[in-house]
Amino acid sequence: MRRVLRGGIIMGVLALSSLALAQEHVPSAEDIKAAAEEFDLGRRAFKARDYVEAAEHFESADQSAPSAAALELGIRSRERAGQLERAATLAALAERRHPEEGNLKSLADGVLKRARAELHEAKVNCSTPCDVVVDNKIVHGHTTGEWTVFFDAGKHVVRAGWPGGRGVDEEISAERGGSSETTFEEPPVERKAEPAGETPGATPTDGGEAVPITNDRGVVVRPSGWSPVVFFTGVGVTAVLGGLTAWSGIDTVNNPGKDRVQQECQGQGTSCALYQEGLDKQRRTNILAIGTGVAGVATALIGVLATNWTGKPKEAAALAPSKARSQAKGIGLEPWIGINSGATVGAAGKF
Repeated sequence: MRRVLRGGIIMGVLALSSLALAQEHVPSAEDIKAAAEEFDLGRRAFKARDYVEAAEHFESADQSAPSAAALELGIRSRERAGQLERAATLAALAERRHPEEGNLKSLADGVLKRARAELHEAKVNCSTPCDVVVDNKIVHGHTTGEWTVFFDAGKHVVRAGWPGGRGVDEEISAERGGSSETTFEEPPVERKAEPAGETPGATPTDGGEAVPITNDRGVVVRPSGWSPVVFFTGVGVTAVLGGLTAWSGIDTVNNPGKDRVQQECQGQGTSCALYQEGLDKQRRTNILAIGTGVAGVATALIGVLATNWTGKPKEAAALAPSKARSQAKGIGLEPWIGINSGATVGAAGKF
C-alpha cells in the first residue's frame, strides 16, 4: 500500500515537470526526433543539389529543435540556391542566436557583408513578441520582438502577426544597399465572427481580404494542433487524481491499519470484515493510481504531439508526403560533430 502511495506522488511530480517544460519551450523527445528526420532529409536534398528543398528541411529541423548545425546548413543551402536574401536573413538570426559558434559566425559575416551591399536590410521591432511574414511567406525563426530581414530592391509587404489572426501590414520601398527600421504595435484583441468562406491558414489584411500564407513551394500553411488550454486542463485533472490517490493511500495505511487488523482478525483468516475493508480500500487506491497514470500519460502526449504552443502556421501533413514517408522509416540520432568552412555536407554527422 505504501508503494501505491509513492506511485501517486511520482505521477504528480511528472505532471508538474511536464508543465514546467512546456512553459520553458524546451524541445521534447518528439521535437528532437522530428528535427533529426528533417535534418537527414536536408542532407539528402543537399547532396542531390536540390538546395531550395534542402533549405526548407534544415529550417524545419531548426524550428523543431534550435541548432547551430541546422542553421549553418540552411544558410549554405539558400546561398547555393541563389537566394541571397533568405541566406542573409538566416545569417542575421545566426549572428544573434549563436555568437560563440566560430564557423557559423564566419559564414554569417561573409553572407551579411555581401547582402548589405546588394540588398535592403530591414529591422522589424514588435511591441510584444510576434511572427513576421514578408510577401506572404513566413520568415524563419521563433516568435520574438526583434527581427532582421533582407530583400531585393522594390516594394515589399511586411506583416507582423500575433495569436488570434491579429496582424499589422506595412509596405516598404526597398533600395539596393539601403536599410530601414519599422516598429509594430500589437493590435487589441477583437471578438468577432469569422467571415464566411475564409480560407483556412489565410491571414486577413487590414481590408478584410484573406491572403494565403505559403512556403517556397507555394503550399498553403495553416495553424494546426489543439489549444494549450486542453493541455493545462489535463494537468489539472492529473493533479486532482494524484491528490486523491495520495489521500486514498494514506487512508488505507491508517484506517483500519495493520496492527488493528492483526489484533481483531486473529484466527478469522481472510473472511474477517476488517481485513476485507482494508482490501476494498487498497483496490480503490490501485484504481485511482491507474487513473492518475493514464491521465498523466495522456496529458504528456497531448502536450508533445497535439498542442500548438506558438500558434504559428505549419504545413498540413497531407501536403507534405515526403515528410510523412521519412517519419515512417525512422531515423536514429547521432551527435553533431561540426563543419569546417570548406567541408561538404557529406562529411557532417547527423543532427
